[in-house]
Amino acid sequence: MDYTYFTQKNQVSFIQIGPKQSQINEWYKNNVTLLSKDSDNFSINMVIKEDDYKNPNQTFKPFLRDLESDERVKPTIVTNKDSLSKLVKNAGEAIPISEWNTEDKSYIA
Repeated sequence: MDYTYFTQKNQVSFIQIGPKQSQINEWYKNNVTLLSKDSDNFSINMVIKEDDYKNPNQTFKPFLRDLESDERVKPTIVTNKDSLSKLVKNAGEAIPISEWNTEDKSYIA
């Protein structure tokens, strides 16, 4: 994961930038493993450049579609500078890490 924040709903939210073409298989396997955890206490925000998503030479799109079938996965396709505004707003409302309850490990996927 590239970034992590703790939401106001006591949920860990991961932010992951889409992989390079050469790393797609490993990226996919890692995400499938994480999503196989029986926990609703996390979400994954996938940040994908539109060019990577729409490029017909990439194998990325079918993998992302499969991951999106899990409601914890929230893709953000970056088409312009405003594409990330909702994600930035949510992360801006996050609980500072200094206020995380480290005794309660339920947020660990």
